[in-house]
Amino acid sequence: MTDDHSPTAAPRLLRALLFLGLTGVGAELLLIEHTEGIYQLLPLGTLALCLVALLARTAKPSRLARGLVMAAMLSLAACGAFGVILHYDSNAEFQAELEPELEGWGLFVASMRAKSPPALAPGALTLLGLLGLVIATMPGPRLSRSENS
Repeated sequence: MTDDHSPTAAPRLLRALLFLGLTGVGAELLLIEHTEGIYQLLPLGTLALCLVALLARTAKPSRLARGLVMAAMLSLAACGAFGVILHYDSNAEFQAELEPELEGWGLFVASMRAKSPPALAPGALTLLGLLGLVIATMPGPRLSRSENS
């Protein structure tokens, strides 16, 4: 009988949740056709890199695979932050054209409340990337000498 509270159960569960989150966000981006140009393809490519890195680390744990996961997750976190800036800028530009009298706080609020593109939606990528970094730094099973490289 397995113990669900073993030290390795939590990291496995967290990795599974991360995998589901990455897959879900990627599927959503594909469903809304977030594929026009490099800036819209960037999160899809970064999500794919994260999934490949996670699968590689699961298949053959090594320091190299762990480093790849960490680099991919850091890239995803940065990609999400960049996306928030791009979404906000797009909204602010549209709001300024729609209501030229808006500026300062009023423009900020109107831009943040805009539904398309949702300004904070890319923040989900940042959250998943940071979660992935935490998971990558969690202690896992000990590596044998051959897996240490």
